[in-house]
Amino acid sequence: MITDVLKKPESSEVDLRVGNLIGVFWWEDDEVHRALLASWASTMFTRHAGAERVVLSVEVCDVPSMAEYREGGRTAWHLLDRAVFSRDATP
Repeated sequence: MITDVLKKPESSEVDLRVGNLIGVFWWEDDEVHRALLASWASTMFTRHAGAERVVLSVEVCDVPSMAEYREGGRTAWHLLDRAVFSRDATP
């Protein structure tokens, strides 16, 4: 098993563009979510030509407000979505 991340640090402009794409994931549109996940899976299949399966996890970092922090809240990662794509199956 290989663990990889979709985006590698490149430049502030690329970071903004990727951030915009990830921002689209907040839309409540399952069709858009599925299209983004399929696109990201395609990127991983291209990057790892021998892969038979890609498991995508979309996580968000929840940063508490100062008031929440004072009350014990801490920064935490939360899973937004998880999808599995196979090279031999239609996503």
